[in-house]
Amino acid sequence: AFGDIAGFTSMCQTLDSHEVINLVNTLFSLLDDLAFMFDIEKVKTIGDAYMCVSGVENLHQSNTASMACFVHEARVAVGMLGKWRNLPENVRYTMRWGIHVGPVTAGVVGKKKLQWDVFGDSVNTASRMESTGERGCVQ
Repeated sequence: AFGDIAGFTSMCQTLDSHEVINLVNTLFSLLDDLAFMFDIEKVKTIGDAYMCVSGVENLHQSNTASMACFVHEARVAVGMLGKWRNLPENVRYTMRWGIHVGPVTAGVVGKKKLQWDVFGDSVNTASRMESTGERGCVQ
């Protein structure tokens, strides 16, 4: 699954850089906690995007349900977080999500700053679903 902050560019133009980093850190820390609760593996963050998978390291029959529950709870939590943060009226704190089910290839790539990553059509499809999705929705 991929999730990103809808309207992140305009948010960066409205808030100072320290507040943006603080908001992103708070959000991703929250998502990390939810990922742990639902046995979801965070692959990486890319700017304001959060990429995660289910079933790569721990295959079980409820991987799809775990991801759906994770994204649902993330949507609820992000909505509450946006209200709690007292953001300016013109800043809306919502995410859009793309989820796809299918095979992936996982591995460590590169020579420096090594990181585990996943590849495949399922990854590309989830990414496209997120990037073309509507604010606050799951595709």
